[in-house]
Amino acid sequence: MVTVYDRHNQSSWNINPSKTQNVELVDYAWSPDEKQLAILYRDNAYNISLVTNASSSSVPTNLVTQTESIKQILWPADKTLIFSGKEGISSLNTGSPSARLLVSNKSV
Repeated sequence: MVTVYDRHNQSSWNINPSKTQNVELVDYAWSPDEKQLAILYRDNAYNISLVTNASSSSVPTNLVTQTESIKQILWPADKTLIFSGKEGISSLNTGSPSARLLVSNKSV
């Protein structure tokens, strides 16, 4: 479970990204407008989920699930997430979740 604090409204709420009990929060990133939250967590696999209109009633939408490790996520542009993992650095469009490898580990 992840507890999120909204500094503008001075309130907090809990987000449960997975139905399993053993969940590890790896990283998170706010959208540039701070209305969406991407959560990188690990249960049986590595997952990136998106919480839209972050509030206590928000239900995470899973964008990526993979067994290979994901180490970090960044949200540099409006609908683009960047994450690094075992394969390299990938880009993800939050509007149509499909990851695209930008730099492979063989190139680094």
